[in-house]
Amino acid sequence: MSPIVCGILRPSPPPGSASTCLSLARSQGFSFALHPLSSSPAARRDLMELSSDDWCGSVVGVIQPGDDAGRQVDFATWLSIPAVCFPPCFAADPSFPGTLSATATKLMGTSTSLWVSLPLLSAPYALAASLATSSRTSNLGFDLHFPAADADLPALPTLFVLLHRLLGLRVSAVTLPASLFLTNKQGYPTLSKKMQAALSHLIVRGRDKLRFVIEGPAAHPEEQPDNFAPYLQYLQHLRSRSAISALMDSEEAVAEKGYLDYLQAPLQPLADHLEFQTYETFERDPVKYANYQSAVYLALRDGVSSKRWSDTDVVPVTVAVVGAGRGPLVRGCLNALARYAAENPGRRLEPRVVALEKNPSAVAYLNSLVAFDPLFKDVEIVSGDMRKSGNPFTADIIVSELLGSFGDNELSPECLDGAQLSGLMTESTISIPADYTALVATLTSVTLLNNAKAQGFSGAANPIEGPMGQTMGYLRAVETPYVVRTCMASQTHPEQPCWSFVHPNPNAAEEGCNERSCEVEWSANTDFGMGYSSGYQAVDAAMRSALLEAEETEADKTLRKGGVMIHGLSGTFDSLLYKSEQTGEEERISIAPKNFSTGMFSWFPLYFPLREPMMIPDGGKVKVNMWRKVSAAEGKVWFEWMVTSYDRDGGMVAVSNIHNPEGRSYSVGL
Repeated sequence: MSPIVCGILRPSPPPGSASTCLSLARSQGFSFALHPLSSSPAARRDLMELSSDDWCGSVVGVIQPGDDAGRQVDFATWLSIPAVCFPPCFAADPSFPGTLSATATKLMGTSTSLWVSLPLLSAPYALAASLATSSRTSNLGFDLHFPAADADLPALPTLFVLLHRLLGLRVSAVTLPASLFLTNKQGYPTLSKKMQAALSHLIVRGRDKLRFVIEGPAAHPEEQPDNFAPYLQYLQHLRSRSAISALMDSEEAVAEKGYLDYLQAPLQPLADHLEFQTYETFERDPVKYANYQSAVYLALRDGVSSKRWSDTDVVPVTVAVVGAGRGPLVRGCLNALARYAAENPGRRLEPRVVALEKNPSAVAYLNSLVAFDPLFKDVEIVSGDMRKSGNPFTADIIVSELLGSFGDNELSPECLDGAQLSGLMTESTISIPADYTALVATLTSVTLLNNAKAQGFSGAANPIEGPMGQTMGYLRAVETPYVVRTCMASQTHPEQPCWSFVHPNPNAAEEGCNERSCEVEWSANTDFGMGYSSGYQAVDAAMRSALLEAEETEADKTLRKGGVMIHGLSGTFDSLLYKSEQTGEEERISIAPKNFSTGMFSWFPLYFPLREPMMIPDGGKVKVNMWRKVSAAEGKVWFEWMVTSYDRDGGMVAVSNIHNPEGRSYSVGL
């Protein structure tokens, strides 16, 4: 279990006492201490007592009002401290945006991050959105400053809405005044049920990216104002609860840690061969292959009972896995055949199982399975491209795992249509998956957009050239969709379908049959997508129900007012693997929050950046246009996208560029 990373903020510590504060923090199990900065050149004892490792790893500098902020920041960067923080008093200053912009400029190119403390009850979203945009810096994060008394907190649904909106604007820290804690029967600190729910939500959403701060004076017990340890012990207790641990310490969660908000270029499945390690990672998915196996079983059962293939007691059936990789779907098909045989002794199947794969290295692995794994001894291995003619069979059931994060972005339509045109599949063949739908939602995420922009300076235009090759450049970087395990992001509206594909495809021979376009709109909402988290998990139905059922006070309405800023789009998919014609049973896989396959981790969402953030006004609506385009002549498939915002009266407020026109920045090679 990863521990809570927490620091302390003592009230009014004397100048030059950072070493005392840090020593106190460490002695009580804390990771860092906050300490006032100064522009004064006066002698400081802590400069003699702390090493560079202490300063750059364990001290956060607090910028003091009424002093030269620029010189304070210069002092902080000289020490290489990890972050400087503007306390809440700055937020009300009309000149603060200018001060912040100047500070952000000073910090560019340094290792020091910038925190801005936002009082949670001061309707902070508009200010945070404005500062995140105007500062134009990638190192800005916000410190959510909770009120001093639990009684001041809004109703829980409104509190959840506030947190959900702000997390996408990049929350770096959460400050909890010691006075916010209640006292239990033993005299130790505890939190109200409301705060426990809010803090649990923050811990799970922020994973290991959030830092927590206990603001003194300590009050448990009151006579020990420097005893912060009980607060940390309580936070660690909260973190260890089974509901949180199940989400953060599972094998899936541990495996995802290195991918949180990390942008990955989508696969080029026809141009590139997957590596051994990549196959192995995907094969660990506990949900996907179980659902595929059940789908094959249902198809076998329906096909035999409906006499689809034969009305004799011995039923010949050809099951083909195309794009077989290292054989996990082949294994699933063999298990489904064995299950059918065990449960239906009166009808004997005469199966032919074929595995087709174009990757020569993966073919070697499949041949090894046939040679050394008794389960695979009768499997036929075919090396080749499913789109090419000359394949020696026609399938009764064809099984594939060609889906991408957006459903069709790894060319499943083109591959399966190719298999159909080459004779591997006919219109009577059962395809698993039977259909899949691409879905899109709007997303608030300063982090993802900053990471996309950074690709322009660090991402390789041609990965083969390595680190010495030409970089992507800004335009290409923000017109490329990325696979990403979203974390510091907030889905602002429910996802909506863009388009679907069905297999076998009755129009497979028609030119342009796989081109698509969509226009989707979302009206104003006051929940801002609360319950949809970062766009990668099942919708929290209980959270949304609580919001709908709650009585809304005037204070709640005020806190929920304002627009929402979006930084891109989240692309997901929902797929029907198979639906029984006889019983209606169905097997699905999905990464769309409304129908999420819990426990499945083979896909992360596809992030479509916006070149510039867009504000959707209070009460306004947003429209997304997307296109899937195909050029057989150029041998490529690509997506284009644009976003338009409107005010509450329907007047257009802003419209983005069409991103990636003609596939100029990104395409998938046929």
